[in-house]
Amino acid sequence: MTYQLVKQVKDDLQLRNSFIDLAKSTFDLSFQDWYQKGYWSDNYIPYCLIDHNQVVANVSANLMDFSWRGQRRRYLQIGTVMTNEKYHHQGLARKLMETVLSDWQTKIDAIYLFANDSVLNFYPKFVFVEAKEYQQQIIARPITGDFRRLDMKKEADKELLRHFYQHSNPYSAFSMEDNYGLLMFYCDEFLRNNLYYSEQNQVVVVAENDGTTFTCWDIFGSPQQSLQTILNQLVDKKMTIQLGFTPVINDLQFHVHKENDETLFVYRAGENLFSDEKLMFPLLSHA
Repeated sequence: MTYQLVKQVKDDLQLRNSFIDLAKSTFDLSFQDWYQKGYWSDNYIPYCLIDHNQVVANVSANLMDFSWRGQRRRYLQIGTVMTNEKYHHQGLARKLMETVLSDWQTKIDAIYLFANDSVLNFYPKFVFVEAKEYQQQIIARPITGDFRRLDMKKEADKELLRHFYQHSNPYSAFSMEDNYGLLMFYCDEFLRNNLYYSEQNQVVVVAENDGTTFTCWDIFGSPQQSLQTILNQLVDKKMTIQLGFTPVINDLQFHVHKENDETLFVYRAGENLFSDEKLMFPLLSHA
């Protein structure tokens, strides 16, 4: 059977809603609010196969800009790989993967993805190699600060986040740049209650303490204080903080980072910083 290939469904109401429905049924993940709030940019490109005006399979290409040692890197992250269960075993995901790789492999610096542990044998067929990520941690001891939680229902607080995000993360050696749409996928949804602002330090921190693990997802701004001082102001007792980015300082404790059910794969034909460096993709860059 022949299916229509469509590269981007953002501006087509019927196909966009069909894509959203498929993502909801596959991952229990909705893109509806993200789209309605204007965060879906042209950097997020679903490659869809269409049957009778319905999306039956998809592989999304996410254009990402990173800064590494002062140099800009343009990467492509593959994600939202899904097929309607009625169309399984037809090689549709393979066809879409081949199309994405053909379109982009000579246009960007690297291609990568995070694979669910149930499909680890699928991506090596496309010359992807498994890569290790390394997460660093820092011991924080409480000191007085002026951090307050941002309220994402208030436009003024939302604008504070946008303003400080433009300064990127001054403590990161490998940071995502200029991707406000992806940032808000997290910060206006899953992490909306985990944003903290310090007027004194001129910084916004995305931090989460679930009772057992304290994670500093990211930091935005141009503070004059050290990373240690910033983190010390966020805790109320001595604790270990997991960093959601690779810090510029390299003498911290680190361990191999592994998401609960995901493994990083990097396309062999492109750049692979992870083969020589102890890095991790910023947690907020996962699409």
